[in-house]
Amino acid sequence: MAKQPVPGTVKTRLCPPLTPLAAAELYGAFLRDTVLNVSGIRDADCFVAYDPETAGDFFSRMAPERVRCIAQGDGDLGGKLSGIAERLFSMGYGKVILMGSDTPHLPAEYLTKALRRLDFRDVVLGPCDDGGYYLIGSRQHLPALFSDMPWSTSRVLSMTLERTRGKGLSGYLLPVWYDLDTIEDVRRLAGDMASYTGGYQFTCPRTERAIAGLGEVLGAGSHTEETTWRK
Repeated sequence: MAKQPVPGTVKTRLCPPLTPLAAAELYGAFLRDTVLNVSGIRDADCFVAYDPETAGDFFSRMAPERVRCIAQGDGDLGGKLSGIAERLFSMGYGKVILMGSDTPHLPAEYLTKALRRLDFRDVVLGPCDDGGYYLIGSRQHLPALFSDMPWSTSRVLSMTLERTRGKGLSGYLLPVWYDLDTIEDVRRLAGDMASYTGGYQFTCPRTERAIAGLGEVLGAGSHTEETTWRK
């Protein structure tokens, strides 16, 4: 899920202290890193679902050749997510994972783990520590998981879990991660990138350069819990 990085329309919660132009440039780095990271996952096809509908040329130029670009369509966030999932399942895919473009620092192994878990779980969720989720995957179109959802609140994950269990579906929770919505989130990532000397290596070079370029705007923590449930 991606937006064209136009100043004043993306990452507005970063303003201030960022200007709308700086926020759009930073989001552009998030977007490019995310697309390149996801498109590198083996045994999976990558689609960029873009908004607005007029942004098709921009995304066709930005995305690697192996990535397909489709418009998000109309409706609120839930309607768009549901519509994209329905479209992909109708194309014959047996697993569909939906994610945003503001987690360029997400470990690639979380995505490969999500794909593997969908071999024997109905739903996979990647929880954010703000009560939302950074990805959702399923083996069938489940519109009930997207309709009438209080998006951008701390209730999104819990309500999605309730509905999943209420439908008798099995599921799996990936490790907790964080997306980049606020300046505090960006500072957190800057600190994480500076403190990691071994183990997990961030693969978001454009994001790293963009954050470094923010300079004094930034003044400057990750989780590994996993949970599973069965039918």
